[in-house]
Amino acid sequence: MIQGSVHCLHTWMSVHQLLTCMDTDVAIGNITNICIMNSCRDMRSTRVPTRTREQREARTT
Repeated sequence: MIQGSVHCLHTWMSVHQLLTCMDTDVAIGNITNICIMNSCRDMRSTRVPTRTREQREARTT
C-alpha cells in the first residue's frame, strides 16, 4: 500500500489525474486519505509556478 501512495504522489500533475487517483484509491481505502493529504501539498507547490507563468504570458500579451 505504501508503494501505491508513493506512485500516486508522482501522478499529481493535473486536476484530472487527481480525481482519477482519488477514484482509484477509494476502492483501496486508507490510501485515499494519505493520497489526498499529500496531494494538497504537491498541488499547491506545483500550481503556484504554473499560474505564475500563465499570468506572465497574459500580461505580456
